[in-house]
Amino acid sequence: MKGISKLIIRPLREIYSPIIDLGPANFILQGKVYTRSDIKIRNTRGMNLECSWYQPKFSDKQKLPCIIYCHGNCGSRLDAIDIAKALLPIGVSVFAFDFSGSGLSEGEYVTLGYYESWDLKTIIEYIKNTEKASGIGLWGRSMGAACCILYASCDPEMMFLILDSPFTSLKEVSEQLISSYKIIPKGLFRYVFAALRESIIENAHFDILEVSPVKYIGKCLMPAIFLHATKDRLVNVAQSRELYEKYYGDKYLLELGGGHNSTRPSLVLDRVVEIIKGILESPHSLHENLEDGMKTLRTVPPSFKSKRQNSLEKA
Repeated sequence: MKGISKLIIRPLREIYSPIIDLGPANFILQGKVYTRSDIKIRNTRGMNLECSWYQPKFSDKQKLPCIIYCHGNCGSRLDAIDIAKALLPIGVSVFAFDFSGSGLSEGEYVTLGYYESWDLKTIIEYIKNTEKASGIGLWGRSMGAACCILYASCDPEMMFLILDSPFTSLKEVSEQLISSYKIIPKGLFRYVFAALRESIIENAHFDILEVSPVKYIGKCLMPAIFLHATKDRLVNVAQSRELYEKYYGDKYLLELGGGHNSTRPSLVLDRVVEIIKGILESPHSLHENLEDGMKTLRTVPPSFKSKRQNSLEKA
């Protein structure tokens, strides 16, 4: 059981050198100078989060849109470097950080979105308090995408969501992991899952059943871009399709080649950046540059109040 639970709450942790791997604090893109500020922020559980904020070194605007990147369960803020380079030239800032339990941040376990959504709330409060952001958008991959859904369901002020390889529920992901162990008879799956659930509650202090983005996706109304690799064996593309179908806001689904951890091609990043640029020019819609049939509109928002919102407000 420890082997399966480790795959969920203690996967391989990315340890890196900030001096070497993050690169120079000042750099040039398309003839303009940008800077990276490294910050430590304490979360609501008393853990330090290692963060980096990419911004223009010189700007005639006091406030810029800020895009927060949320990495996957084996990732870190290093994953945002290429994304930052693609986004900065369109006039935004990019904030990246290591979730608690990931990278160089404090914490022992990852929780696939549960406590990560608390971390994200802390980051957003920090950014808002600086008064340097005109608005905030979220970009998440896998665990980070699940985290973005959980948080955004409680905060309609988010400008947009970029959801790369999101899963419908941690229960489904866990069941897929169990089924990958060929020595476990199908008749025992239910008992193995129950034992796995109890083990995670005991060690990481959260319940698998509470991490269920599909339950919250209907409360998100900001524009969303879904990305998913068709050969993803960890989180099947069908999960993104289900979330996409249940999404009420303007939406766009982009399926691409590769697997769960494949590097996203520059053409894909360019397409996403193009769509983001359109959203920023026409807030709260996916703009006119999307193909007909790939977007939907909803004019009357549902209630955003929920038990999860209450818990985030108290955190």
